[in-house]
Amino acid sequence: MKYAGFIGPGFMISVAYIDPGNYSTAVAAGASYEFKLLFIVLLANIIAIFLQSLCIKLGTVSGMDLAQMCREHLPWWLNIFLYVLAEGAIIATDIAEVIGTAIAINLLIPQIPLVAGCAISIVDVLLILIFYRPSGSIKGLRAFEFFVMALVLAVVICFCIQLSLIKDTSVGSVFRGYLPSKQLVESQAIYQACGILGATVMPHSLYLGSGIVQPRLYAYDVKHKYYTPTPPTTASSSSSS
Repeated sequence: MKYAGFIGPGFMISVAYIDPGNYSTAVAAGASYEFKLLFIVLLANIIAIFLQSLCIKLGTVSGMDLAQMCREHLPWWLNIFLYVLAEGAIIATDIAEVIGTAIAINLLIPQIPLVAGCAISIVDVLLILIFYRPSGSIKGLRAFEFFVMALVLAVVICFCIQLSLIKDTSVGSVFRGYLPSKQLVESQAIYQACGILGATVMPHSLYLGSGIVQPRLYAYDVKHKYYTPTPPTTASSSSSS
């Protein structure tokens, strides 16, 4: 139970891996090759876990997120280059998120067109930015994390219900998909595999992973007296001294 308080940030990071981009890519791969590309899914998730663990360790040890560390230790021209690459990748992946959300809203409420659904998806991101206060009260932060956890668990339950409805599929055929096969080198399968890899290993999730642990680490260190916060100095105190 010592590290149970860090489950919330873990659930928030998991949102980056259960987004509409992942859904659409995985569904397209499954429709074309059934379970034969599960090896790529497994490989992509192993890579993502490895990179995410490195980012979390970076944030834990240094007290800075990935973007801050890049700015601190890399030359300015390389920071600009990395920013352009990361921003381009984020925009490319967010296109699937926005359009996927709009399609989902349209399926649930047909009266809402796709353009309005895209606008709603943009507004909900702004609302999250408004309510998410990493430097605020830890109770408020936990309430936000519980809200995200409820959404993630709802997605998991829905997927479990959908998987239970699948008929005429043996467990062996599913597990055989986690082994490399000759279908992986087919031309169309390579495109699908690249899509799965790109939808799983995303730059914004790495920046999120290194930064989202900061408030919880700060509260943990202060609570266990590993760190004593320095009171801010005021102009009056400095002038009197």
